[in-house]
Amino acid sequence: MSSASSPLLRCVEQREATVQLQLICFPHAGGSASSYNAWVSLSDIIEVWVVQPPGRGARAAEPAFESLASYAEAVVDALPLHGPFAFFGHSFGSLVALKAAQTLHSRGLPLPLMLAVSAHGAPGDGLPAAEAGLCALSDPVRRTRHPLRPRCRAS
Repeated sequence: MSSASSPLLRCVEQREATVQLQLICFPHAGGSASSYNAWVSLSDIIEVWVVQPPGRGARAAEPAFESLASYAEAVVDALPLHGPFAFFGHSFGSLVALKAAQTLHSRGLPLPLMLAVSAHGAPGDGLPAAEAGLCALSDPVRRTRHPLRPRCRAS
């Protein structure tokens, strides 16, 4: 784990004097760290950290992660933990946050006080039958059939 910002994780606003909790935010598929910039106003005791995956936002020119596991492992390796922390993931970010928590557990490292997720079903629910084959489609076909769905990745 790291003690400073990395390309993958960045602190929205340092609050060393007042921080009681670091909130690590995981964006949705196709999303970027900027989705959480306004969260800095949550509270003076919460230090908001955002995940900026390669292939998105300011890192759009970099190749994306090949798997959910490699994404989560990279986040764990970059975590700037120096006190209590929590994870928040939205949509696909929920899966990454869960996998990162599982990775921390498997490594015997401190776990988040809370794993909060939104816009995704429970981990055991899987994909609805109508979406299960989307990952196998080529990008042009996927955009034609489901223009608003983000690219999916193998886990």
